[in-house]
Amino acid sequence: MPSKMERFTQGARRSLSTAQVEAERMQYPEITIGHMLLALLQEEGTIAATVLKEAGIELEKARQVVAAAGQHGPSPDAEAMTLADNVKRMLELAVDEARKRSHTVIATEHLLLGIVRYQADNNDLFDTLGQDPEAIRKAIEGHMSQPDYRPGVDAD
Repeated sequence: MPSKMERFTQGARRSLSTAQVEAERMQYPEITIGHMLLALLQEEGTIAATVLKEAGIELEKARQVVAAAGQHGPSPDAEAMTLADNVKRMLELAVDEARKRSHTVIATEHLLLGIVRYQADNNDLFDTLGQDPEAIRKAIEGHMSQPDYRPGVDAD
């Protein structure tokens, strides 16, 4: 049976690992969408990081927003860390974004589209960052419409 992560690019997999590191650093009991956003910001050379930085989202400001929004407590060890329900839903949406475009891989741009779709109904994160999720979506789609775009091919 193939792994669920098999279709995720290296950048997308690194983002999930980085999100876990961010959650542990902030002493969160689970990985949230905020941690995923922080991770995508750090994935240099990807469409997701480019779009977020072009929107003016700075890592340290985003960290402050995510840290202020959560429920802190004793952090479980790395093996016990779980995904918050919002991340599970975001991942489903990311897979759907790739499927809708007939992409065979799930890359960081699909993860960011998943966040955007989730935040369309739960706009607290982007609101706090002073961002419009629709503008982020349009920027991602602009990158994806370039003639040289290939899903999941980043500068890594």
